[in-house]
Amino acid sequence: MNAIFWAALAALLLLCVPEARRHPRLIALAALLYGLDDLAVMLPVWYQMQVSGTHGNWTGKLLSVGLSLLLIYGFRVVSPAEAGLTRPAPGSLRQVLPVVLALTALQFGGAFWFRHTHAALPPGWEGHLYQWTMPGLAEELFIKGLWLGLLARVFPRTLPWLGTRTSWGGVIGLALFVLGHVLTFNMGPLQFLPGIRPSLEVPLTVAFWGGLFLWVRERTGSTLAAVVAHNLINAALYLGLALP
Repeated sequence: MNAIFWAALAALLLLCVPEARRHPRLIALAALLYGLDDLAVMLPVWYQMQVSGTHGNWTGKLLSVGLSLLLIYGFRVVSPAEAGLTRPAPGSLRQVLPVVLALTALQFGGAFWFRHTHAALPPGWEGHLYQWTMPGLAEELFIKGLWLGLLARVFPRTLPWLGTRTSWGGVIGLALFVLGHVLTFNMGPLQFLPGIRPSLEVPLTVAFWGGLFLWVRERTGSTLAAVVAHNLINAALYLGLALP
């Protein structure tokens, strides 16, 4: 049921942009894919929390990665180039890398400070392995790769974005990414209407990092660069929480 909710919400947000109404089939396909990705991610969650005892949604993230790769390389919904599965544009890393490394250092410092001022327990090895790989790979491959590549056929990259340009597909993908961390489905796969996390810190933090990863994707032209940036930031967080 929650997959239907996310597909409907994606369609609603996309149709708020006038250009989208001239491409109903592509918009319907984009909304369907968003719902399918959520289904892939969320179906294993209930089992893992209730039965398996693992701490990360390994199965869901791997299913999401598999779905994205199947749609790109198997069904050719978009080409690898449209999905940004290419090398970064020449010279782009000279602008992107210093920003990402500086924010990585700040993320590490903040996590290290929190660990020692709040006496937080360090994460285990599984948490490290999961955060260093799965979130960035699954989320960026789908949102910045498959989804953004498909919507580039509808929305041109005309919106200024931190010195580069993105499209309404990028902005709406970011909005859905933030809402995915705010709206919760904790009651199982049959829950349709979500709960809401009351904290303002979560959407602001997610919007900041999601905006950064969108900038990396657009500035370099490479989803792979966004994957590396995402996982690097996650790794810094978990290292900061772990080091004595």
